[in-house]
Order: sequence, then structure tokens, then C-alpha cells
Amino acid sequence: MSLCNPHNPAGRAWTQEELGALNDVCERYGILVISDDIHCDIRLSDRPHIVLSCISDDAAEKSFICTAPTKTFNLAEVPSATISVANKKRRNELLVAMQASFMVNANFFRRLALEVAYSTGAPWLDQLTSYIASKIDLVCEFATEHLPGITPIRPDASFLVWLDARALDLKVGGIQKFFVNRAGVNLYDGRVYGPGGEGFIRLNVGCPRSLLLQGLERMSAALTISS
Repeated sequence: MSLCNPHNPAGRAWTQEELGALNDVCERYGILVISDDIHCDIRLSDRPHIVLSCISDDAAEKSFICTAPTKTFNLAEVPSATISVANKKRRNELLVAMQASFMVNANFFRRLALEVAYSTGAPWLDQLTSYIASKIDLVCEFATEHLPGITPIRPDASFLVWLDARALDLKVGGIQKFFVNRAGVNLYDGRVYGPGGEGFIRLNVGCPRSLLLQGLERMSAALTISS
């Protein structure tokens, strides 16, 4: 099965108890877990990031932990990633499969970017996290005052904010299309994430604060005109 830890789009950091319960189910039915931990570095709350493979030896034996510096350090143009596999047999099988698919191709610059980011980037990451947290505060405060019918869900991690707009979705005939057409602001439609996502939209705050504020103001203006 696939696990997103922290969760995308809600930004939830799973607890030790939740991961333990998941591991019990996987152990019972012989399920392997591919855990996408790409947002784990951008922590915004007091809740720690707990890696599934660290909760027990059993969990480590069945886990494939995927991480990358691309989100944290904005290195999408120099893509690199890591997969941590504790089980030696499965690690070797994965390597053979990746080599056969020409997926093991990290060049010198990609490896260097990954090494430099993780070995020297902590001060920069601290500043980034603080900046992102301030923008999420802005979204929550602005929504309370100027976006009636929209409730932000404050994330534990990442630069994504899950917005509950179910009160408006039916009223405007689809909240994502409404903001694209009326405000020129393109957010991810919650329906992309499957059943239960109806009426939700995902906002990316990974941009300058001034640009974020401009988008929020345009969303507010669109709602005011339509009311």
C-alpha cells in the first residue's frame, strides 16, 4: 500500500499510535508499505515526524521510505531522491528492477545537490519554515475575516493548505472552477484526491507573501461579487 507521511493534501503528521495500528493491519495481511515522506522536513507544529520504519523491526522489514530534497530545498530542476529499505533481499530486488527500468541515473550534479542540501541547508530550512508558517497564519486569518464559507485546515507539515469549502461548492457550482473563472486563481480540486474530496480545494503557499495575499484578495472579491 501507499502511505503519504505527512499527508498530502491535509498536511497531517501521523502519530505513533496511528502508524502502529496501520502496521498491525499490514502485518496481519502481509502488506508492504511504500511511504512517501517528501514533505517531512517542513514541520510546522509541535507534532514530530515519525518514520514508519522506525516504530518497530516488523515495520522496518515491510517498509520502503521515500524522501527527496526537491520540495524542501526547491530543487525540482535538479531531481534526486532516496529510498530506504531495511530488508536486504527487498532492497536488492528493488535495485535490480530500477536498473532494468533505467531509473538509477542520478548524475554528479544531482548527487552533489542532495548532499549539499542536507549537510548545510539547516539554517536556510529554519528560515523557510518560519516564512511558510507566517503565510499559513495569513491564510487562516484572512479566511476568517474575508472568505466566508471557507475553513482552512492548519497543516502539521508542508506548504499546502487544505481548504474546506463544502458550504460554497454547491452554491457556486464547483468551487475550484469558480475561483479559476471569477478570480483567476487556480487551486487543486479536492475531487482529484478521490471520494470525500468534494467541496475541498488545496492551496499552495509556496510563493512570495505578496503574491499569496494578492490571490486571497481576488478570491475574496469574487465571493463578494457573487453574493
